[in-house]
Amino acid sequence: MSLRKSDRLDRAIAAGLLIVAGLGMAAAHWLGVLVGAALLSQLARSVRGGIAYGATFGLLTVGVFFIEIVAYGQLDRTIAMGELAVLPIAIGVGLGIVGGLTRGLR
Repeated sequence: MSLRKSDRLDRAIAAGLLIVAGLGMAAAHWLGVLVGAALLSQLARSVRGGIAYGATFGLLTVGVFFIEIVAYGQLDRTIAMGELAVLPIAIGVGLGIVGGLTRGLR
C-alpha cells in the first residue's frame, strides 16, 4: 500500500512537530527523551519501525547534547570523565528504544 503524496507530507509535518516538542521536553527533563520517542514512534507502521524511530530520536537528542557541550566549551571536561561520558549516550539511545517500544501498545 503506497501513501498518497498528501499523506506523506502530513506524516513529515507531524514528525517535525513531534521532534521539536520531544527535544523541548528532553531539554527540560531526561524523561522527555522517553516521551518524545514514544510520540514519534506512533507514526511508524510497525513495532520494528517504532523502535527505529525511537532510537533515531534518542541519537538526535545525544547529537543535540554533544553540540551543546561543544558550544559551551566543555568537551575536554566531558571526555576527561572517562566512562561516565558514555552515560548520556546510553541513556539517550536506551530511552529512545524503550519509547519506541510503545508502538506495540496499540
